[in-house]
Amino acid sequence: MEGSIIGAAFEQALQLRAEGREIFDLTSGEPDFATPGNVSRAGHEAIDAGATKYTPTDGTEELKAAVALKFQRDNDVVYETSEICIGAGAKPLLYYVLLSILDTDDEVIIPTPAWASFPGMVQLAGARPVLSLCERSTGYKLTPTALEAAITQDTKALILNTPTNPTGAVYNKSEMQALGQVLEAHPRIIVVADEIYEHLVYDVEFTCFVHANPNLKERTVVVNGASKGYAMTGWRIGYAAGPVEVMNTIRKLLSHSAGNPTTLSQLAAIEALTGPQDQVQVRAASYKARRDKAVMTLNQAPGLAVERPDGAFYLYVDCSETIGRRTPDGDKLENSADFCTYLLQSEGVATVPSAGFYAQGALRMSYACDDATLTEACRRMVRACNALV
Repeated sequence: MEGSIIGAAFEQALQLRAEGREIFDLTSGEPDFATPGNVSRAGHEAIDAGATKYTPTDGTEELKAAVALKFQRDNDVVYETSEICIGAGAKPLLYYVLLSILDTDDEVIIPTPAWASFPGMVQLAGARPVLSLCERSTGYKLTPTALEAAITQDTKALILNTPTNPTGAVYNKSEMQALGQVLEAHPRIIVVADEIYEHLVYDVEFTCFVHANPNLKERTVVVNGASKGYAMTGWRIGYAAGPVEVMNTIRKLLSHSAGNPTTLSQLAAIEALTGPQDQVQVRAASYKARRDKAVMTLNQAPGLAVERPDGAFYLYVDCSETIGRRTPDGDKLENSADFCTYLLQSEGVATVPSAGFYAQGALRMSYACDDATLTEACRRMVRACNALV
């Protein structure tokens, strides 16, 4: 198992910054906004009230009820609190879901480009990741034909991430239903729906997989959390919703490993989910404006091509036309990793090569940064492309 290329890119940028270089870091998968004031105040009040003791391993009943309310309000899907688990972030919950449903040598279909940790989690669970490459021509989305082609007698699960990291692709309702029709003929397959970027969608409407495919609810586990939409990455609150049998298994795993998520973070998350939601929309509008400006600038760079994504806060930039060209120093670019290294060394712009997402010929850059940083970074990327020979 290899370590995360995303982490390696971030650490390289930190090292150069420590050496005195001006670095424009576009590697982060973290909102640049602060946690909303009402949510932070709820955390402070929890400390002042002495809410610093253990809670149930899988979270408080109050937070589960808030999650259930969120599903009904935002997704028109009904869950009982017995069908919900709270964890210390969505990432460990994804892992626990896979541990709960997978046996040795099961296969898990993962559309790529994909978040770097999906295949690693599957391997840790003793199963085999099956990578299904999604092309730019399909909007980097899994098609029913590709899904059917990837299914074998050993397929146990499909991981479906929407909005998608790293491409920002968003599956609409009809696309979800088309995938669901394929899965109906394969009753053994469980869907793991990672919807952590739900609140960061632009120009389209978000659709929860279960809402699009209610008949598949009993073999779907939805994983979400407070990190992205509510800018609560450090609070470490995620939640999973699905069949009671799976949730009960996750509860056992939590009881012998992580224990309960932070008590004051749970109280803050209740406020995030049940309090005013206006800041979520305001911040999404800011991300959209950044996206549009960056796409317009980068498409002026020779050798780069980027589609306008419908969600998340990443641009997935096709840099395949730079491969084979040479830097001003005479170095030949052999792949997208070389191009990312060139951007970092020549212009101080830190990005992540697509190899980190199990694809080639592209890079991921985050626009979850202030406007000045994003504007200057994009300008420098254009300049770097113009300097290639």
